[in-house]
Amino acid sequence: MRRLWCLALVLAALVQGPAWGQETQGTELERVLRAWSDSLKAWQALPDSLRREKAKQFLAGISLERIRKICQEEMPAELERTLKGFMKARLEAAPLSALDLAALLSDVEVKAPCHQGIVLFLSHNRERYDTPENAEVLARAMLDLADESGYPEGIRHQLEMGAAYFSSSDLLYRRMLAYRDSGDARQQVWAVDLMWESRDPRARKLLRETLEIYWRRGPSKALYRAMTKAAERLGPEVFPTLAAIFREAPDPDTWRAALEALGRCRAPRAMGIILAAYGDSATGIRDRTDEIVDRAEYSRYYHLWLATRLLEPTLVEALEGEDAELARQALELLDRESRFGAAANPDAVIGALQSFANKAPRDLSWRAVETAGRFERRRQEVEARRQELPFPR
Repeated sequence: MRRLWCLALVLAALVQGPAWGQETQGTELERVLRAWSDSLKAWQALPDSLRREKAKQFLAGISLERIRKICQEEMPAELERTLKGFMKARLEAAPLSALDLAALLSDVEVKAPCHQGIVLFLSHNRERYDTPENAEVLARAMLDLADESGYPEGIRHQLEMGAAYFSSSDLLYRRMLAYRDSGDARQQVWAVDLMWESRDPRARKLLRETLEIYWRRGPSKALYRAMTKAAERLGPEVFPTLAAIFREAPDPDTWRAALEALGRCRAPRAMGIILAAYGDSATGIRDRTDEIVDRAEYSRYYHLWLATRLLEPTLVEALEGEDAELARQALELLDRESRFGAAANPDAVIGALQSFANKAPRDLSWRAVETAGRFERRRQEVEARRQELPFPR
C-alpha cells in the first residue's frame, strides 16, 4: 500500500506541473489526474491509513475500458511520460486478469509507456500470475510484442525477460542459443539475462555451459555478465569455473569481475581465495584501507571489500559452524572488510562475531570483539551521513 501511495503522489505532483497547457485539457488522462488532485485536497484532513484506502478505491475505479482509452489517445509528450507511472499505480490498486493484461499487451494502438508499466507491474507481482494458464498467455503476449512492435532494443529485451520468467517454451530456449552464438555483443549479454531469468529447468545447465564458452572466447562484457549471473543462480556449483577464471585472469577487468563473482557464489572455498588475494599475509593487515590515496590501490581494496561483503552470509555461517579453519578465515575476511567500509548486514555480522568471541580461543576472541566494534562504528558513521541528507531515510 505504501508503494501505491508513493506512485499516486508522484502522479498528483505531475498534475501541478507548469508544462500542462490548454491543449491537454481534452485528454482522458488529464481528466483522471485532475479528479485525483481534487480528491487529494478533499482527503487532506483524513488519517494516512484512510487516505491510502481512498487512493486505492479511486484508482481501482478506473475501468479497463477507460485504461484502454487513456493508453491509446494522442497527448503531448510531457503528459505521455506519466503513462508508465499511471499504469503501474492503477494495477497495484486493482490488478487485472492475465487475459486482460495480455489483451493490452497485444493491442498495437496502446502506447509504449503503458506496455512498460504493465511489464514493470508484472516484475513486482509475478507470484500472482504464476499458474500454467496465466504464465503462458502472458509470456506469449510479451514475446509477440517484443517481436512485432518495433520498439527500441531495450524495451524489447525487457519484454523477452518477462516472457522468460513465465515460460519454458522451446521457442525461448532456441532464442537463448541463437543470442549466445550470434556475433552481436549485445545479444550475447541478452542471452545470459534470459538464462538467468528463465524458469526453464534447462536454463541452469545452459548458463553454466555459456559461462565456459564465453571464457574460452576471451574477456568481454558478455563474460562478465555470465560470471555474475551464473554465480547468483548456480551458487557454489559454479565455483570451480569462477576460481579458474580468477587465477588465469589476463587483465584487471576480468580479475575484478571474477573476484566479485566469487563473492556472489557464496561457496565456502571462495573464502581462502579472496583472503589470499589481499596479499597481506607477510606485511600484515592495513588499517583504514578506505583512506588509501593511491587510486589503483584504493580500487583494489574496494573490490576486495565488495567481494567479502557479498560473501557475508557464508562468513556468518562459518563463524557459527564447527569448522575451526573456516571460522578463522571468516574472521580474517571480516576484519579486513571492517577496515574499508560497513557491513551489508550489520546485525547478522556483529551478532555472529560476538557469539564467536564467546567460544573462540583468546587470540581469536579479542579480534572478533575488536572487529565487531569496528563494524558498529562503521554503522554509526553511515547513519550519521544519512541524517545529513536533505531527506533522511
